[in-house]
Amino acid sequence: MNEKIKLTADIIEGFASSCLVKFFDEASPFADFHREWWELCCSNDKFVAVCAPRG
Repeated sequence: MNEKIKLTADIIEGFASSCLVKFFDEASPFADFHREWWELCCSNDKFVAVCAPRG
């Protein structure tokens, strides 16, 4: 049984919510742009680049 599961933004958010957030001090809700990035990264596009300004 070698089935592949398509990674989706919902799966990433579910994993982060259930497994990662509890380890952060003062965690805040995920911003909408995170969901947009996850959707881009899970798309069928071969190459995806994500960039954000800091400060």
